Amino acid sequence: MAADPFNEVKGEVEAAIAQLSGNPSWTASKIQEVVEQVEFDLGMLDESIERAQVNPAKFGLTNAQVDSRRMFVRGVRQKLSAYRPSATNRSGNSQQEQRNQLLGNSKERAVQQAAAAAALRDENDDFIGGEQLQRALIEREQDDVLDDLGQSVTRLGAMGV
Repeated sequence: MAADPFNEVKGEVEAAIAQLSGNPSWTASKIQEVVEQVEFDLGMLDESIERAQVNPAKFGLTNAQVDSRRMFVRGVRQKLSAYRPSATNRSGNSQQEQRNQLLGNSKERAVQQAAAAAALRDENDDFIGGEQLQRALIEREQDDVLDDLGQSVTRLGAMGV
């Protein structure tokens, strides 16, 4: 009879947990990598436990063995909680969820950016419109001054003749 796949994965998980506790000099990213791999393996073990629970006799297991396997998975998850990075808070939010909370939902952020861009565009349009109006008023004043100056030159020319 072939070896029980649960026991093989269980051995890998136990070895990974031993590595985590035996290597305090590992970087946070290395620890996170091992934790993620163990969590993946635990997910696979969960699936096998669920299948075995439906019909334990089919897999040559007793209900006590199925419960024992479930307790093993639960115990490993508790051990892993000590190795999870501080970026995961106690409420169980994943790093991605926290990143979204800090940065804002990408859809919300896009809407906010679009609103900010529209407000900036409106403000720029108002400024440009005000500047154009002021420029038109200055040109009109200059035209009036030039008209007055032209009339004065014409009068002086008429007097000089």
